[in-house]
Amino acid sequence: MSSNELYVPGAPRPKGIEQEYNVWRQTGNDLRLSAARMILSLPDGIETQNGFLSNAARFYLDVGEHPEYATPECESVDELVPAHFAGDRIMDHVFTALNDSARFPYNNGRKMGAHKSNYIRGKVSHDNPSGASQTCGTHENYLTTNDVWELRDNRLPTFLSVKAVLFGSGGLIKEKGKRAHLTLCQKYFDVGEVYGSSRTNKLKPLILNRREPLADEGKWGRVQIPSAGRNMVPSVLGLRVAITDLVLSLLETDKYPDRLVARDPIEALHLTCEDPSLKTKIDLANGGSLTSLDILRGILEAGLSYCETEGAPDDIHTRAKQALAILEKLTQDPDSVMQDLEWPVKLHMLRSAVSKRGTPLSNEKIAMLDMNWHDISANGTANILLAKKWWPGQPSNEDIDYYILNPSSDLRAIQRGLAIKHRSAIGLEVANWNALKMSHPKEETEAGKDSEVEFHAINPNNVFRMHGVLVDQLSKSLLEKVSILEELFGQAEAA
Repeated sequence: MSSNELYVPGAPRPKGIEQEYNVWRQTGNDLRLSAARMILSLPDGIETQNGFLSNAARFYLDVGEHPEYATPECESVDELVPAHFAGDRIMDHVFTALNDSARFPYNNGRKMGAHKSNYIRGKVSHDNPSGASQTCGTHENYLTTNDVWELRDNRLPTFLSVKAVLFGSGGLIKEKGKRAHLTLCQKYFDVGEVYGSSRTNKLKPLILNRREPLADEGKWGRVQIPSAGRNMVPSVLGLRVAITDLVLSLLETDKYPDRLVARDPIEALHLTCEDPSLKTKIDLANGGSLTSLDILRGILEAGLSYCETEGAPDDIHTRAKQALAILEKLTQDPDSVMQDLEWPVKLHMLRSAVSKRGTPLSNEKIAMLDMNWHDISANGTANILLAKKWWPGQPSNEDIDYYILNPSSDLRAIQRGLAIKHRSAIGLEVANWNALKMSHPKEETEAGKDSEVEFHAINPNNVFRMHGVLVDQLSKSLLEKVSILEELFGQAEAA
């Protein structure tokens, strides 16, 4: 991977998470979701500009009328995890406001809410009057070198096919014509290809490759993982993101173990997720076979070796050691990881409910228990357990609440967030992931006419870790008139 002179082993990797939310309604709630209603229901202190927030995140109504929250760019796992769960709290605040009949009388006093479960099941009234199931996704995004971006082999897909062993959130799958069964992860069943160009098809890919408009296409690309699970436990999400980041580092430095490559990653994904006993073996490209546990152990050992020899950020190195220790505990005694992982707790809850109630897994009440695990309100099962500190080592409420109002420490996010916060002062008209556009009076000879100033976040050495912005056609009069620009973009230079 030495061909990419910009890659520096051990450097923080910019990353972010997009979260889609499913919406449930009590029968009789006729309030239609709209971007305007959601924006009106945001917490106090959040400013907005065409779907972007003053914490540098994006909050909008996506295709299919489901809300979506995308975190700002983050360089550390320790920032990304609370920034992601800040999105849950913002979304919960929005639906609490939407349930206020005084503000929105069309809801007829009937509640609505959001969750991160993969399905909305039949007896839960929803926007779709037919009651048909819908899926929602958690999409991880990572900056990587172009060498990895162009890969079409099965190394990264192999890791993604077995990662649910540690990072799955558990689930109950009720496919038409099949018996209901428990799984390590909800999302696997609709993954039908390894690499794809679109996530809107019925069968989703494991990996989507995206271009970064601000990056040199010969050096950088963005890997998107639309098949990620919907973790409710912050520490488990942190492990998942950290180890994915580390696997990309292994690929970038050609240190991924070639012996740990699945013959068919899609088959491996299904076999892994459908076997909570973790005993099924995966066929390897070299002709042998290993369990998902053994494949993941080999990847983690290679990753830990990389951390110790090549260097990695502390948040990655620490979690690599944690993940390997948890995997060894899981191998010896699955019950010993009930306070480390998410899926064992959820599956234990569902099995206990089946036993106590004497009902089959296919019973709708069991399905509702499964869905309620992912309810983002304080009444969600996972959130109740988190409040009781069932899983130790979680971000504090103060850490999560900080990212409701504030951007991450990534300079691109800071610039976007502060520009939106002060949008009136600087005449901000458009904000997006790539640029900020604002209008201002032209020179005196063209008084009365407006033009646009466009701020491009560009740095030739690292597309996200910037020390300033390039400002196109920025007049001195604007800098003098709107002194806050100096505060927001202190190192900006007039083009």
